[in-house]
Amino acid sequence: MALRKHKSYTSQEVSAALIMTGMNSGKRPADNFETPPAKKPANASTLSPTFASDWVLKPAPYFYYTDRSSEPDDDPLTPLTPPGLIPTFPAKMHAILSNKELSSIIEWLPHGRAWRILNPRIFELHILPKYFNHNKLSSFVRQTNGWGFRRLTQGYDRNAYYHEYFLRDLPHLSKKMARPKVAEKRFVEPDLEPDFYAMPPLPGTIAANYQVSLACVPNPMNAMQLNFIHLQGQNQPK
Repeated sequence: MALRKHKSYTSQEVSAALIMTGMNSGKRPADNFETPPAKKPANASTLSPTFASDWVLKPAPYFYYTDRSSEPDDDPLTPLTPPGLIPTFPAKMHAILSNKELSSIIEWLPHGRAWRILNPRIFELHILPKYFNHNKLSSFVRQTNGWGFRRLTQGYDRNAYYHEYFLRDLPHLSKKMARPKVAEKRFVEPDLEPDFYAMPPLPGTIAANYQVSLACVPNPMNAMQLNFIHLQGQNQPK
């Protein structure tokens, strides 16, 4: 079968055709090609308020922590969990921690700015199925990290979790919590972790000293187990 011959065009004819195309479209030839918008860098101005604001190094005992305990409820008519909606992770955690019957399994620390699981096995068998419809502690830890909670790595509060907007008896602050994106998560060095015992007590908290006796220190085996489970939760694929 004979191949069909195509007419060849000179460079002058090609240039004239491009000019006519631009005239018919009302644009210059170069205007027909749109440049995609440049991606904005993930700097502080593009991050959510929870992670962008006040992320500056402060003097001890705060360091990168900001005390939100005096912030009012911006929308008092909106409950933490509106009717007909499933409670969020922070709302469920407030419900768990406010239940005095569970204080031997999970509890607020004396300052009310962090919480810790005391009995991981019982928490996994009885608390997770009731509130989260599963019984995997590693998945719970992964969800905790996903909501922006940070884990303390040293001192009496070791293996406890904290969030600036998650404070005892102040559930309205949790309405400001949001799941951070990967670019919004920031690492805090152990030496720059906040010292909650050196901060003013939360509203309604008895202003007693926060001296902790050795009898209050949790079982070292529980601490080791929680540390292993925390690493498991971080290494799980998303």
